[in-house]
Amino acid sequence: MSEIVKDTREHTTGVLRENIVLNKEKSVAFITNTKNGTSRYVPLSPIAVEAVERAYELDTSKTGAVFRTTASAVKQGWMRAKKRAIDQYHADEFTDTTFLSDFHFHDLRHEAASRWKKHFSVARLKDLTGHLDIRSLMRYLNSDQYDIEEMASEMAEIQNKNLTSGDKRMVQFPEKKTPE
Repeated sequence: MSEIVKDTREHTTGVLRENIVLNKEKSVAFITNTKNGTSRYVPLSPIAVEAVERAYELDTSKTGAVFRTTASAVKQGWMRAKKRAIDQYHADEFTDTTFLSDFHFHDLRHEAASRWKKHFSVARLKDLTGHLDIRSLMRYLNSDQYDIEEMASEMAEIQNKNLTSGDKRMVQFPEKKTPE
């Protein structure tokens, strides 16, 4: 969160207006004070660009923090939103008492990395997320049911192509015999 908004630590600045370039083809932010201590460029998605533009409309100053709030305020907002979701969950008569109990703001980074993995190589995804090495990135990537189904579909497609082309390297299982 300290890369987005200033927190109580002295070295954090959050996203600064003077370090953002917005244009139609490619928008980026230069983050000078990251958690791992290395400055880096961050590509901005269209939704991130929209958030930055809205922040600019709220405060028209040319320099300083884009999001003029604190990490504490963001955390409080997160906790309120989470409580509303839990209350709605129970109002809908679901009964799991652990619903969202271990869901944190930082989990959004895991979710984003897992979703973007379908579109970027691991090396590019490492740059996108700001991880210094691929091993730390791999802790963030999770496959869901749809990822596994997609792999099963791709495997079937590859095997079918190989079988129709006469490639015998793919294992062919014999038909299962039924007991007589």
